[in-house]
Amino acid sequence: MVLLAQMASKPHAVRPYLLPPGTAKNLVEILRQGFIEAIRDPELLAEANRVRLEINAASGEELERNVKESLRWDSSLVARLKDILK
Repeated sequence: MVLLAQMASKPHAVRPYLLPPGTAKNLVEILRQGFIEAIRDPELLAEANRVRLEINAASGEELERNVKESLRWDSSLVARLKDILK
C-alpha cells in the first residue's frame, strides 16, 4: 500500500527502476548498492538541493517487499483500486 499511496500522491515523483525476471542475483545486488551509493553522494545531494529537487529514494529491498505485498491483495481490493485509478 505504501508504494501505491506514494504513486497516487506524487505520480511524477515515483519512478521505480526495474530489472527483467531472471536477472542474476549478484547483478541485482551490485545495481542496488550502486544506486544507494549514488543517491547518497554529497555532490549529487548538493546539486539536487541547489535546484530544489527532492531525493527520497527507497531501497530495492523495500520496493521488492511492497510489490510482493501488493500481489497478495484481495481481488475485491484490486478491483476497487482499478475503478478508483481510472
